Amino acid sequence: MARSLPATVRAAEDSAVLIRRNDKPVAWIVSAEQLRRAAQHASPDDPTFADRVLEIVAVNMFDQELLSLGQAARLSGMAIGDFIDLASRLGVAILRETAGGIATEVDKFDRWLQAHSAGV
Repeated sequence: MARSLPATVRAAEDSAVLIRRNDKPVAWIVSAEQLRRAAQHASPDDPTFADRVLEIVAVNMFDQELLSLGQAARLSGMAIGDFIDLASRLGVAILRETAGGIATEVDKFDRWLQAHSAGV
């Protein structure tokens, strides 16, 4: 059974929606198509400008950890490999250190190795 989109998201498909909390603006919801049209309007002589805008927005949202790698690649309209290349060219790291650092990852791997090599 498909879930329907919340009314606010459906409304944002047609026009930008301002989200407010305590009578203060906190977020805008703008559809990718609206963003593409705005970029094309800003630079009508460059047909790829709108695509570049979406790519930069996607990289920025990935960098802020608002989107996963796959989600950001889809938003940008790029294959994951191409998106990784773009992010790298823009200085955005794809692999990131976990909260506990590399030592935590090494400890997890050691525990996994011990658990899986016990019967060997």
